[in-house]
This record gives sequence, structure tokens and C-alpha cells, in this order.
Amino acid sequence: MLKTIVEIATETIGTETGLLMLINEEKNVLEIHEQRGYPEGKLPAQIPLDAGIVAKVIENKSSVITSDFTSSHQYAGYRRFGFETESCLLTPILLKEKVIGLVFLGNKLNHDFFTAGNEKLLTALCNQAAIFIENVRLFEESLAQHRLQQQLKIAHDIQTSLLPSQPPEIPGFDLYGISVPAVDVGGDYFDYIELRDERWGVVVGDVAGKGVPAALLMTTTRSMLRSQAYLEKTSSRMLTKLNDQLVKEDIPDRFVTMIYAILEPDSREIRFSCAGHDPLLVYHGSENKFREYHPKGLVLGIMPDQQYEELKINPGDGDIALIYTDGITEALNDRNEEFGLQGLKDIVEKHHELSAHEIADEVLKAVRRFSHDCSQHDDITLMVIKRL
Repeated sequence: MLKTIVEIATETIGTETGLLMLINEEKNVLEIHEQRGYPEGKLPAQIPLDAGIVAKVIENKSSVITSDFTSSHQYAGYRRFGFETESCLLTPILLKEKVIGLVFLGNKLNHDFFTAGNEKLLTALCNQAAIFIENVRLFEESLAQHRLQQQLKIAHDIQTSLLPSQPPEIPGFDLYGISVPAVDVGGDYFDYIELRDERWGVVVGDVAGKGVPAALLMTTTRSMLRSQAYLEKTSSRMLTKLNDQLVKEDIPDRFVTMIYAILEPDSREIRFSCAGHDPLLVYHGSENKFREYHPKGLVLGIMPDQQYEELKINPGDGDIALIYTDGITEALNDRNEEFGLQGLKDIVEKHHELSAHEIADEVLKAVRRFSHDCSQHDDITLMVIKRL
């Protein structure tokens, strides 16, 4: 299309030469995209934007006609670019009142001067060029967006495949985890890890940020934890080791919060440690009360040689432990109000007789009802552990 515009312009107006140049804003130059009438290699690929007549056209956003292009003192500098033109017509390509390029016509074949009629015709052709260039840009953006969506879908499918599809059957416990990213991929995750002596590790992690960078760090964290959990007997020692490994990765502006718990079917105890995460929330059915447990520990991946406190609880029959991310408690409605910890407590108390799976579903439905038409601004992850 751009080549056609140069051909129509030179043939209709009748000129020896023609150029179509587009502005490269990053390099602050005009780049020659189409040319006619110049020997191959005669002209440079780029021309500075501040070169005489070019700067004048861009500044005024209007055409320039001259009959002494290379002979005048003002335009003499163009000789070094290979121009040997006496008369010329230079017209801007305007898109939404912004100059995005120029069309240059040099020397009429009949040696006449360029006229206002020539300028009008070239302006019309430049308008067509602007429409074409914008359509190409929009198409390329659409294509890039489509490719990005395809890549994100693949990343989403991979990330989803890393999350457990079903909880394990653990004597004395009923558990269920769920994770819903705010975008196609997210930084939250949960996992169940089989350990020695019939014990099980359960984890909920939250990587700072969201999207692909957070998802990549989440995947790295998951791999590190899974590779080491079987060897470590305590949750505190596991987080110390995981933290040191993440610090060595030296990922700037990224850290992970986490609760790692060990379920012991024989004693029905839960031993757990926390790395800067929201507290473990436990509903004690016999008392109809909630307690928050927050063992000390810094977020993962910031400072080496950290120690993490380990707490132990022995929940009674029907008690419910919840590990959650702030995508639940900080979910917003259209009045900019947060769902809050109390909102979570209310749903769990109301549905405490249900299974872990059903409780998790009720929490997710309640958050969605609360947020209604508001977009989800953070990943949502919940692990429900119910003592049988």
C-alpha cells in the first residue's frame, strides 16, 4: 500500500523522485520505507528529524513547496544525504493531528513548479497512508494480543496442572484447597506433600505481585519445597531451608509469604510455621469461637539465616483450620469495602457442619457475591482442614 501511494503520487503529479518516510520516535529519525527514482544505495536509511525542511514540516504540520531545494542555503545540508533536487513538495502524514511521517516528491518531469493542486492531491494520498498505517498498527496489536492470550492460556494450563486436583485421604482429617488467580496466571498456590511416617505437609503460599513473574516464582518455590519437604521433620526447619534457597535466587522486588503445616494422623496434631503470612485461623466448634495463631517468621526470599517458630495445635472433633491469602479478606465491593476477616469467620461459622470442600465453596461464593461486579484484584487461595 505504501509503495502504491508513492507510485500514484510520482506518476499522477509527474515527478522524477518520490520518498515515503516514517518517524522512528525512539531514534528521533525519519526512516525511508519506500522510494522511487533514486539509484539503489543512493540515499541513507535514516534522516535526522531536525534537518532543515523536515523540522519545518513537522513543526507546522503542513506542506512545504520549494523551487530551490538543494541550491538554497537553508536546504544545502541535504546534499550530504544524496538529494540532488531543485524543486520539491514535502507533505506530512498526519494521524490524529500528529505527524507520523512525510512524503517527499522531487523535480517535476515538465520542469514546472509544484502547485497548490499538487499539494492537495498529495495531502489526500497522505491521508490514505495514515489510515493504512493505523490499520496495520491496530492489526499488529491485535495479533500480538492474541499471541499473548495464547501464551497466557498455555501458562494457565501449566500452572493449573501443578495444583492438586484432589486432596489426599488422611486419617482424622478432611481437607480441601482451592486457588483462583486474579489474572490468567497468579502467584498464589497450595499443595499437599506426602512425608515420612504417614505424615502430610500442607502449604499455602502467596508471591508478591501477580501475573507471569509471580507465577514463575511460585513454580520455583513449589519445586524447592517439594524437593526438600520429605527430608525435614519440622515445619520451622523446612521454612529456614526454603528461605535460604530463595535468597540465593536473588530475585529483585519479589518475596513469598507462606504457612507450612504438618498433619500427624497418629496424634491428630497440626504443627505449623509461618513466613510473614496471615495467621492460621481455627474455628473451635465446642466453644463456637475463633482463634488466630501467628508463629513468628519473616517472609521468604529477603534475608538469609532466618529462624521460624513452630506451633502445635490439637484441634477437637469438628474444629476447622483455615489457611488463606489476602485475596479473600481484601476483596472489595463497589463501595470500596473489604470482605474482611470477619466476613470469612461469618461464613465458616454458618457452614461449619459442612465438609471441607463445601466450606471452601461457600467461602468462594460469598466473596463473589460480596464483590459482585467488581473485578478480582488479587489471587484467592484457601485451604480448609477439618478435624474428623
